[in-house]
Amino acid sequence: GTEPKNKPTTWVVNANNFEFTASISATVTLDDKEVKEGIIVAFVGNTVRGVADSKNGSWSFFPPSGKTIVSLTVYSNKDGDVMTFQLYNYADDTIYDVTPEYTFKTNDTSTNAMQPLSMVARTSIDQVLTIVPGWNWVSFYVHNDSMALKDALLGFSNNFAGTGTPPLFIKSQTKSSQI
Repeated sequence: GTEPKNKPTTWVVNANNFEFTASISATVTLDDKEVKEGIIVAFVGNTVRGVADSKNGSWSFFPPSGKTIVSLTVYSNKDGDVMTFQLYNYADDTIYDVTPEYTFKTNDTSTNAMQPLSMVARTSIDQVLTIVPGWNWVSFYVHNDSMALKDALLGFSNNFAGTGTPPLFIKSQTKSSQI
């Protein structure tokens, strides 16, 4: 087959640059579905601190749990480094941010195949808002491909506790709109 166009080529860790290691055993889900192959990478800032690629044997099926376990070795020069993760999913050729973060501890083996870290990736972020009659200040801490009102407020109900359907006014510091 052809090589995926979005597969990262810069996700490489130079273990010789680091003095300490920790081992993470994890499961990975994307929108609550188990991911069985891909690449998990650990970062501190923009520096790669660990890579686990299912095509290199670092993901394996664990019969007692019935889950795919990712074995990830992470590297650091000190305890306390906060690591973030990303997933490259072979199935859809896409990179996703993964939660939770991990705080490095030298020789950490607190996760294992029976008690893995649960890594979660999502294709969307839902924000639940409580809107009351009158004025409401609302902030969205995300950026969507389209920030047009019709897209940003997709699924928003304009019915306030049975009071009918009053107009909904949207105001920024410089513009306003009514939907």
